[in-house]
Amino acid sequence: MLIENKTLAQNDVATLRLITGEEVIGKVVSVNDKEIVITRPVVIQMQMLSQSQAGLGFVPFVVSIDEGDKFLFTFDKLICAPLKTRKDVATNYLQATSKIAIPANGGIIA
Repeated sequence: MLIENKTLAQNDVATLRLITGEEVIGKVVSVNDKEIVITRPVVIQMQMLSQSQAGLGFVPFVVSIDEGDKFLFTFDKLICAPLKTRKDVATNYLQATSKIAIPANGGIIA
């Protein structure tokens, strides 16, 4: 059952769970009650960092596209409504998909 999520806005980082099982993250271009449009989509995958440690990795959703291409996902192709991505994952996503460096601690630079 889909639950409407009105907290997503343009430029938020959203997480989508597709009916095919992929967990996709992207930057919101637009969202309404039937569909969401995102840009720079990546699939989250668990990756082994060592024999005893795993971490999250980002894999391009489609590798043969231009960087700014937009993707439309209708809600009937999602397991649940799009959700706002957890802050630490969103920060890593933004660092991986943009040229802007995000400081670890927010604040004013003197």
